[in-house]
Amino acid sequence: MGKITLSGAMPGDNNNGLAAHSKDFLEDPLKIVTIVAQVAVSKITEKPETNEVSPTIRVHHWEIVLPEDQPAVAKALGNAYGRRSGAMELPFETGTQIPVREPFPEEDGPAEDPDAEAV
Repeated sequence: MGKITLSGAMPGDNNNGLAAHSKDFLEDPLKIVTIVAQVAVSKITEKPETNEVSPTIRVHHWEIVLPEDQPAVAKALGNAYGRRSGAMELPFETGTQIPVREPFPEEDGPAEDPDAEAV
């Protein structure tokens, strides 16, 4: 799998749809928010000693996905993930909120195995 770097530059002017939500991000900093974005390569880095070539991408436009658009985005994300990974079952269901892993799961001990039999 190739390495990709994301540029730290934010989209300018009206293309930064996240800027209008800065207060929301501060009020709930652990909430995972689904966005849509348009990106393009802004720089290509070459390492002659390893022949490694990697792109740096820059966000040209991004917006927060509205609640009524979540099902369509979940379907598109699931389809893209399925094609890329070869997964037989897509991880997202149409018509539901997009499931995500908690960014900082509770550290209450080892995770339970959902397939383990009860004793």
